[in-house]
Amino acid sequence: MQVLHETFADDSSVQVLAAHMGIGDERMRGRETPAEYAEENGYTYLMVADGREIAAALGVQGIPRFVVIGPDGSIVAEHRGRLTDEARDRLADAAREARPTG
Repeated sequence: MQVLHETFADDSSVQVLAAHMGIGDERMRGRETPAEYAEENGYTYLMVADGREIAAALGVQGIPRFVVIGPDGSIVAEHRGRLTDEARDRLADAAREARPTG
């Protein structure tokens, strides 16, 4: 996620967002908020502390899930499971292709 955020840091047409689900996340043990986890790991992308409403709107049934949403609000690419370099690159390509022209 951080790599995607840095890839598009200078492109205002692409936003990287993490929606924390708070469901049995072992990495959160002993932390009060997802923001603490992000700060400890140097993550600078936007993070929503309670992403359940976002997940419901996108029909997310399993996590992790990575989604590229086009300017019209449609899902143009998605990946389920661990974010590999190959999957990250495919999502980045989809985000580039979905950017508005002009």
